[in-house]
Amino acid sequence: MEWHTYYVQVPREEEIDIHVVDHPEHGKDLRTDPDKTDRNNLDDLLDC
Repeated sequence: MEWHTYYVQVPREEEIDIHVVDHPEHGKDLRTDPDKTDRNNLDDLLDC
């Protein structure tokens, strides 16, 4: 089994881990753990 680690680097913050969640009705989704900001950390992902 392969493991991949994904994260976003938020200004003035640590690296924020990204988790892939497999929802039975909606498929795969990206999420981050709650932190002390109101920002959506996924907005800081780089464009592919």
